[in-house]
Amino acid sequence: MKTIFATVHVKPGEEDNFIKAATRLVSGTRSEPGNEQFNLYHGIDCPSDFIFTEVYKNESAIENHRNANHFQIFLARLADVSNAPMDVMIFNGVGKDNDEVNEENIKMITINATVYVKENQLKAYDELAQTLIRGTRNERGNLRYDMYQSMERPGEFIFIEQYANQAALDAHHEADHFTTFLKMVEPLLAKEMDVAVFRALPEKE
Repeated sequence: MKTIFATVHVKPGEEDNFIKAATRLVSGTRSEPGNEQFNLYHGIDCPSDFIFTEVYKNESAIENHRNANHFQIFLARLADVSNAPMDVMIFNGVGKDNDEVNEENIKMITINATVYVKENQLKAYDELAQTLIRGTRNERGNLRYDMYQSMERPGEFIFIEQYANQAALDAHHEADHFTTFLKMVEPLLAKEMDVAVFRALPEKE
C-alpha cells in the first residue's frame, strides 16, 4: 500500500468553495479501482487548513489518480482558492499492522504528527516509537495509531492518530508512555515536531 497526506492551505473566505470542489474529488477518487481510502479533514485550530489522507494499492494506482479527470478539474479549481500548492507526502507503512487499511469511524478527533529524526538516530528512534505505539494502541479511547516513514526522506516520520473524543486524547497526553516518549525523543530530533489536529467533514449527498 502507498499512503499520501496532502495538506491544503485555503485562502480565508474560500473555505466553502474549496469544500465543494474537494467533495467532488472525494466522490470521484473513491470510485477509482486502485483507491483504498480517500478522506478529507478540516483543521480544528486552523479553519483554513485541510488535509487529504489517501491510500492506494500501488504506485500505478497513484499515477492513474493523478491522470483522472476529476483530479485535474480539482487542481484547476484549487489554484483559485488556495494560498500555495498542496504539500504532498508519500509514505510506506512501518510494521506488519499497516498491511491493511484501517477503516475507522472518521467522525473522531484525528491528529497528524510529523517527526523529524536525525539520520544517525533512526534505530534509537524506532525502538522508542514502537514502545509508544504499543502503549497507545492499548489505550481505551484510541482508535488508530500508525506510524509511517517517508519514502524520500528517511528521517521523516508521521503518526496518524484517531481518538474517540477529546477525553481520550487528553488521557493519551497524560499517559506514561507518551510523556516518556516526549522526554526521551528530544535529543534524537533534527527539529521540533509538527502536530495538526483535524475533524472530519460530514459527507454531503
